[in-house]
Amino acid sequence: MDLIKDENIDVIPFPNTMSNIDLKNFFHDFIFLEDPLKYLCSNDCKGLCHHCGLNLNDNSCNCVTISTDTPFDMLENMVR
Repeated sequence: MDLIKDENIDVIPFPNTMSNIDLKNFFHDFIFLEDPLKYLCSNDCKGLCHHCGLNLNDNSCNCVTISTDTPFDMLENMVR
């Protein structure tokens, strides 16, 4: 069959000799991957300052942000 190949990541092969299949770990991974990477209280939340921990929704801090150019700057601008 074309579906069952080593490079197909959507197929989980099980040997014919197995009488039981424990899917607990597979479901755990699928559920874990559904959690957001960054929890926010709302979509317009500014979050906390990375340097001093001040809640940026309530006040603005005087921390100096270090500007560094990375290859991912273009991608970050697309998200904003």
